[in-house]
Amino acid sequence: MPLWCAFAVAFTVALAHADGLTFSASFDEGLNAEVADGIAEPMWARSGTKVVEGGVAGSCVEVPAGGNLTYDAPGNCYWERGTLAFWWRCEDPIGTVEFDVATIGAFEYFYFGRWFRLYCSGGKMYAYIVDETLDWKRNMTSCGDFRPEQGQWYHIAMAWDAARGFGIYVDGEKLGGRERPWHFWTHLNQIGLGVSATSAHAKTAALRTARFDEVRVYDRWLTDEQIAGLARRREVTDFVPLDERAIAEHRVAALALDDAAGMAVAPLDGAWLHVAQPRVVTAMDVLRTGVTGVDGNPASVWPSGYGYSTGGRRYDVTLAGEPINHVSMAATLRGEVQFEAGGELMTALTRVRGGPVQVRALLDEPI
Repeated sequence: MPLWCAFAVAFTVALAHADGLTFSASFDEGLNAEVADGIAEPMWARSGTKVVEGGVAGSCVEVPAGGNLTYDAPGNCYWERGTLAFWWRCEDPIGTVEFDVATIGAFEYFYFGRWFRLYCSGGKMYAYIVDETLDWKRNMTSCGDFRPEQGQWYHIAMAWDAARGFGIYVDGEKLGGRERPWHFWTHLNQIGLGVSATSAHAKTAALRTARFDEVRVYDRWLTDEQIAGLARRREVTDFVPLDERAIAEHRVAALALDDAAGMAVAPLDGAWLHVAQPRVVTAMDVLRTGVTGVDGNPASVWPSGYGYSTGGRRYDVTLAGEPINHVSMAATLRGEVQFEAGGELMTALTRVRGGPVQVRALLDEPI
């Protein structure tokens, strides 16, 4: 039974932190973070990265050109919402060649290091965040006419919230961002300072020598006043509880849980609801076998990226074992799921561009 579809599946959960702070590294006593809900030690700190005097508050860390400094993101940072704030000073001429200021990377879907990227190009500062479409150009922003200068300390804040969008702040002022809700199923990998966050089996190097101080991560998009306070070296206080209702409503809408159509609901008359997954015999994209869309692993998807030529347009899946009467997929592209059985072709599910991430259908008769 061939199944033609385009889909991607994954799930992750973020929990609110009591005081909002999930990671803090002052570099006064070394490279290890003083506060870390995840791992406090740096993942990479090589090629001359070291603690030096002359920070905004006490010591700071210097990441030389050719060096690197990254921290594990799991537990310290979540894709749903947060703020990465730090002091930054570029020791080399800014120039026009593109280089990273800070990045947050993800484990899956695309180039490891650039889920949320802040960088300089042509002497100006830009940023983007990758959403469910995997298209970084969709959520790209500039910091206007701001041009960082060599040897000058700046307070930088990268803030995001899936129910709202993202923003870039310099010295307490919001200079760029996008007010566009999004949904993105992923697991964050690393936080890179001066470099692209990378995979555990590889590393990248900074293109400019830069200093960082008072690096902090919060579990929410801080208010404009709180970010401005950090830029004036004030501690963040007056945390209000997260709006759990708004968070839930955004997730419900993204996953189409507000529409009962197509949901498999247990009967109320005492009868059993039998749930079983058919066996995947083969899965093929054009002439290449690949099970990333149907392997049951929420960290893998089909297709694996964007900008396709011949691949990524049709996915033939042969199923066996169980009759099928329920189809569900998490998808960002437009397309349809078709079944072929007994020589007949039927369309079971259609997704339009811009629709909910999660779509589903109950078939009138099992196939």
